[in-house]
Amino acid sequence: MDFCFMVFYDEREPYFLGKWDRSNFKRRKFAEDRMDEPHYKRKLKILQDHPEIKNLYGYSFKTIIITILSFILFIIGCYISTLISSNYILFFCFAYFYGASLAALSGVIVHECCHLSTFRNLFVDQLVGIVANAPVIIPMAASFKKYHLDHHLYLGVEGKDPDLPLDIEITLFSYNFVTKIFYILIYPLFYAIRGFFIRKKITSYEIVNVVIHAIFIYAIYYFFGISAIAFWSLSTWMAYSIHPAGAHLIQEHFISVDGQETYSYYGILNTLFMNIGYHNEHHDFPSVPWDNLPRVKEIAPEYYDCLHYYTSWYGVLFKFIFDDEYGPFSRLVRSKEDQIRGKEIKVKSLEK
Repeated sequence: MDFCFMVFYDEREPYFLGKWDRSNFKRRKFAEDRMDEPHYKRKLKILQDHPEIKNLYGYSFKTIIITILSFILFIIGCYISTLISSNYILFFCFAYFYGASLAALSGVIVHECCHLSTFRNLFVDQLVGIVANAPVIIPMAASFKKYHLDHHLYLGVEGKDPDLPLDIEITLFSYNFVTKIFYILIYPLFYAIRGFFIRKKITSYEIVNVVIHAIFIYAIYYFFGISAIAFWSLSTWMAYSIHPAGAHLIQEHFISVDGQETYSYYGILNTLFMNIGYHNEHHDFPSVPWDNLPRVKEIAPEYYDCLHYYTSWYGVLFKFIFDDEYGPFSRLVRSKEDQIRGKEIKVKSLEK
């Protein structure tokens, strides 16, 4: 007896854009996809056409140098903050332009350490992560590492992706520009607590991170006083809320066009913040360190020029606040079952 088996191929190739529509203000719920996340298959397709991208894999020793420099600049900033603490306007501006920039850069370096892109040695990467954590008053390097790799593996998967907004974020902050301004102001709080809803055991790295950071906080207070602690706290808060670099947290996966769940930023601030804006490139090739990400786009422009992207982080903040169709609900979700099933669907061009 002959059996006829139908083979289904992934219809999203070559760019792997989804067939779904983004959510809107009236629905006030996440868009839904019945397929797997697109980046793994995008990577395979791009490598088929441009295998030389594999030569970009590795690590960047520049990250260690930048980490040491940012640590020194932070200590200098703490000292300067004690000299200007009586001038509230100057103090605020210094925290915004200087301190928050260092705190935002801190997050970028910690992100690199998560992917072992600093040095191909786990201990060194963890050490760099702890030092890089210095400009952020919260000990976050180890916890970020624990959750971030799941974000890549389970992008958009409910209950697995720690980057997805909580239901309460949608309920409270989707109504108008006033609620969205408030949302951005307290966004660091929600970004920090999302991981608690995805239960994971506390790691020894987290314990070491907390202990060392607590000692460091005491040292800053001992040598520079409460003004430095205020500068540190204010810088951390602004870095992940109203600072332009903080907008990358919105730029990356908040959906502004149908079918596309990841977005890049191609602007001048990539120079200061280690190409953190190249987010499509990063999700496609997480083993490529930050200083090689622009080369990915240069090698395979046909896979990136067709995607929607941003050129201004301030523009991202403005759009998020004042566009009714853009808010905490502007994300995509998929079930774990759809993620597994989708991965089993083959890409026709890769069958050759």
